[in-house]
Amino acid sequence: MVAELKHGDELRLLLPPRTYGRGQLSLAPIGRGQKRTAATDKMGAVVQQAIIAHRIGGESRRSIALRTSYSEREVQSWLTGTTWPAYSAPVLERLAELGIGRHRGNRRRNGGRYQEIISAQAGLLAMVAWLFRYDPRPEVVRLLADARLLTEYGTTPP
Repeated sequence: MVAELKHGDELRLLLPPRTYGRGQLSLAPIGRGQKRTAATDKMGAVVQQAIIAHRIGGESRRSIALRTSYSEREVQSWLTGTTWPAYSAPVLERLAELGIGRHRGNRRRNGGRYQEIISAQAGLLAMVAWLFRYDPRPEVVRLLADARLLTEYGTTPP
């Protein structure tokens, strides 16, 4: 399944999956007690990147499906968190905490002004992430994770 991905080697997890004890996934993608492996992490990265592409980038399910070689129905299940929940749930919950709801994926981008604002915000977040990259405080670690979620779109293909 993961071998079908076009750019799977370039993707990385945005947030760690939910696990319980000894690296087993708490909400396993296939069944309870499945162990976390490089293959599940690779597929989890695809799922997380697809969620970001849809929610932040406004890409359609069809576009994501074409780039990942999966069906639109499979992509929809990633976006809702019904499949691969150990990987999708952390991203979906964090986006909800940041105020980005589930129905914002296909919002329209009107005019150059909107793009300028988004670019400025992404640049600021990237600078914050660079300045605080070695700070171990929990608040800074969370800030860096949030900045990575909001700026990852467009830097790596899903």
